[in-house]
Parts: sequence; C-alpha cells; structure tokens
Amino acid sequence: MEGPSLVCYEQNKDTRFFVCRHCKTHLSLYSEMLYRYPTSQVAIFGSMVNVDLFSDKHPIEPGETTAAAFCINCESQIALRIETYALKTGRFMVDTSELLFWNGNHMVYADSGVSVENA
Repeated sequence: MEGPSLVCYEQNKDTRFFVCRHCKTHLSLYSEMLYRYPTSQVAIFGSMVNVDLFSDKHPIEPGETTAAAFCINCESQIALRIETYALKTGRFMVDTSELLFWNGNHMVYADSGVSVENA
C-alpha cells in the first residue's frame, strides 16, 4: 500500500513556505500565517497541508476545543487545531520552533530566522 500523497510547494525565489523541522515535509504557505505573537514562538495559521488531526478534542473553556495536529510524514506534533468563538474555527495554533521556513533564498529556523546551514 502506498503512503499518503504529499502536497509540495515549488522551492523558488517567489514562494515562501513552512516545513516540518524534523522531516522537511511541506506544511503551509507563508500567506497562511495570520498572526505571530511577538513575545512567544506561537503563530496562528489559517490552513495547513500534510497534517493529520488527533481525533480526541480537548476542551479549553466552554465552547472551545483543540485537537492535536501531527506531521503526516514523521508524526511530530506541529500544532493545535482550534475550535473557538474567539478565533475562526479550524485555524491552527502553531509552535514555530517545530518549523523551518523557506524564505525564497534559503531555509531558516522559523522561530529564530537563523540559517539552517549555520546552526
């Protein structure tokens, strides 16, 4: 049986995207990052690809739940999918320390901006 078909973005100077820090599976376009909290490593994404959701939903507060989102390739936990009144349902709260970022020229750590080659 063949594995899942993965979405892959074109790696060129015009495309910016995030990948899994562990296996480099493509996860989201830069344009899907809606907000990045300035004092933490957390960002909110509108959508992600190549992720699998854990079926158990965990309540945060009344009317709010989260479900863990895992990289479909290496199964690392990448994010929490949020269902809440404060944020539009289906958005992802992502720990950017779990991501790398293709900035159009080279790969950098998404949380620090340091070049992967220099780490």
